Amino acid sequence: MNKEEKKKKFEALAEYQKNVSDELSGIGFLKGYDAGYKDAQNEWVDVNNRMPEEGVNVMAYTVSEFYEVMHYEDGYWIDLDFTMIKPIYVTHWMPLPKPPKKD
Repeated sequence: MNKEEKKKKFEALAEYQKNVSDELSGIGFLKGYDAGYKDAQNEWVDVNNRMPEEGVNVMAYTVSEFYEVMHYEDGYWIDLDFTMIKPIYVTHWMPLPKPPKKD
């Protein structure tokens, strides 16, 4: 695959991720999750500075402004559906918040 083909493939994936993000936001999925997440530590880590521990779920943020729970393993970002995403698409990550305390 040449450079131009890679660029087109990347742009197509970024557009797809943006469309999915828009659809989920429209039904309140990300808005509801985001509202609860802001109470947790809000410190995004740039993937150029540090990667998460392999196999540990984190919140990942992509170039198309889409975010979801994923883990990093063997050079790939993998979502909960086990769909592999190449590392270049994820720009930042942060640890997941602790679960709520049980009464």
